[in-house]
Amino acid sequence: MKTAVCTTLALVVASASAFVVPSTSGPQSASITALQAEAEKTELLVDENFDEVNLVGLMGLNRLKKISRRHNRKLSDRIRNFEVVQDGEDYVPATAEQTEQMRAAAGSSPAPAAAAA
Repeated sequence: MKTAVCTTLALVVASASAFVVPSTSGPQSASITALQAEAEKTELLVDENFDEVNLVGLMGLNRLKKISRRHNRKLSDRIRNFEVVQDGEDYVPATAEQTEQMRAAAGSSPAPAAAAA
């Protein structure tokens, strides 16, 4: 009986020590604050070179197809709203004069945003 009580008491003390907050005084706290200060001073380095990165393996084919469809849908909307014009292979933002010429040629109203409001 005496050993059972002692064993139970030892287990309770051992498991309770896992929930005790360690003290932050002493040399450990100084090193932790020094590391935190150093981490705040360092800047985040971002690698912008994505050559030879396997995006299909990294992101997945279905996700890349979804991104491509979304991009094409947004580009089509911008073309329909006369926001961009084709310059060679690329699309560039349309100037106000180009937008007015395209609207006049299409016979649409001058402000599609006003019609939606």
